Amino acid sequence: MLRLMRESAGSWIIKILLGLIVLAFVFVGTGTYNSGRTSTIGSVNGNPITVNDYQMAYYNILENLRRQFGGQLNDEIIKMFNIQQQAIDQVIEAELMRQAAEGAGIIVSNQELIESITRITAFQEGGVFDKERYRLLLSQNRLTPESFESMQKEAILFDKLRTILAGSVKVSEEEARVWYEWENTAVTIAYASFNPQTFTNIEITDEMMASYYDANKQNYMTAPAIKARYVKFDPAAYRDNVLVSEQEIESYYNANPAEFKIDETVSGRQIILKSADDEGSGPAEKMRAKALALMERAKAGEDFAELAKQYSEGPEKETGGAFGPLTRSDLLPAVAETAFSIEIGNISDPIKTRHGWHILKIEERRLPETKPLAEVADIIRGKLAERKAQNRAYDEAVSIYNISFGDDDLAENAAELGLDLVETDFFNRLQGPSNLPGASDFANIAFNLPLLDISDVIDINGIYYLVQVIAEQPEQIPDLETVREKVENDVKAQEQRLAAEKTAEELLAAAGATGSLSAAAKEKGYDIQTVTIQNRNNPPPELEQASAVIDAAYNLSPDTPFPETIILGDNGNYYAVALTGRTLPIPAGFSVSRDNIIKRLTRQKQSDFFQSWIAGLRENSHVKLSDQFQS
Repeated sequence: MLRLMRESAGSWIIKILLGLIVLAFVFVGTGTYNSGRTSTIGSVNGNPITVNDYQMAYYNILENLRRQFGGQLNDEIIKMFNIQQQAIDQVIEAELMRQAAEGAGIIVSNQELIESITRITAFQEGGVFDKERYRLLLSQNRLTPESFESMQKEAILFDKLRTILAGSVKVSEEEARVWYEWENTAVTIAYASFNPQTFTNIEITDEMMASYYDANKQNYMTAPAIKARYVKFDPAAYRDNVLVSEQEIESYYNANPAEFKIDETVSGRQIILKSADDEGSGPAEKMRAKALALMERAKAGEDFAELAKQYSEGPEKETGGAFGPLTRSDLLPAVAETAFSIEIGNISDPIKTRHGWHILKIEERRLPETKPLAEVADIIRGKLAERKAQNRAYDEAVSIYNISFGDDDLAENAAELGLDLVETDFFNRLQGPSNLPGASDFANIAFNLPLLDISDVIDINGIYYLVQVIAEQPEQIPDLETVREKVENDVKAQEQRLAAEKTAEELLAAAGATGSLSAAAKEKGYDIQTVTIQNRNNPPPELEQASAVIDAAYNLSPDTPFPETIILGDNGNYYAVALTGRTLPIPAGFSVSRDNIIKRLTRQKQSDFFQSWIAGLRENSHVKLSDQFQS
């Protein structure tokens, strides 16, 4: 992770500056720039862990979850991920790494720090580090140069430590060969699959349902529910009542010229000779010579379109290489540089790109221009009307909010002003009110409101709401009659599973007794499938939902061709399996895969080694936490 930070420093700082949370920062903590604070949550080998470090780690993890779950993030998910413990673990591990780096004598020089920061493109103007831009961007994100430089220095320090640790990990040729054989051995199995849903001759009695319900009451507990009422302020309802003047349209047009700019474009023809070879090799030199020869023929007056039809390997071949109109951003940088600089009608020298060699003939170039006001007036009018309607909807929502303090205020004020007050049925946090766009967002907000309090003006998908919770319903276990249909379905599903499981077990037992799964299946009238699994990572289509079958197949041998038990697939089917063949991979394949295998195993061993190293550090360290942070 820290190696990636070093190699991609420009990208991760840009993410910070865009308000995103970088996972590397979660790992390395927030530095020691607030270590002067006396408020701590504990210590590691006597070194304090500050509240600020903990809070930053907690916040970063929370923001990462918000990005993953969006509006679905709620208290239950937060609790499930145990953010507090994650944050504590991260700041402890960061402190352990600081101490380990110090003990190993690892340092970061000022020159290393300067070079790492000046390479970050977000701080550059025209490819050169700009001190004023650096300070401005940090200030906009509530960072001082001192605090940022401390974080950056620590990231480099940790990167050095991990590099040293990774360097001690080696993968031998024999390890790689064993892995190659383990991963690429092919096995052939015979199997019978039993889908519980095909067992339809199931009789369900009242006694079975009552017994199942009594044993599984907790499964039918309803989630906490609330009932709410709300007033909706939809900008669309205000759209017809807003006016946009010609002066407003003209002012917007003059204030936003970039919005109506038409970029410079070129049209012309090109010949593309594809080449994937490295420069300097024989084939590449021949392709370059061919491009030069075609250029000379075109410059000598031969029809460029005919040359393109005959020799080009580009997508425009059939149309004589015709392209355009295209902007600079539509073209590869090297091609764009030439296309927008040569004179109309001229033939370019061959241009080398990753796709091969390009020869251009530019036939037309349109200079950048601005769309006239008359052409875009209606677009501007619609945009301004939308904005005004949005503002009116929001302003009216605020005006109602300002005179509604709780109890029946919202209902009375809505009635007085002729606004619709909608009352929902009871709903839970996951589903939200029925037939309401953005129901899950609405539910998340409503569940955080105290009873009878009125929400702030909330925006859900561009529509404003004032929400009031008017009733609460705790979680409860309904009686059997209320959930009778669900219980009946659950009992049926259970009995079907038991029937499928029993059938598969009986078949496997018969196969073990006779020594043949096929013979046992034939006697019982069951179908047998045979399939070869070429390697562990590429299951055949029929077993994509049965990873446990594949795992079991690779644990079988000619001496033990049957598993001890039947296998439950990811798809819910039960499998009786038998090994019928096993083929080792060809030795020659190892030489082709060797380097990739060693790289993969090295990465995995490095990760395992680092985790083991951190665990060992923690086990042999004295970590003391404040009472409120004890797990």
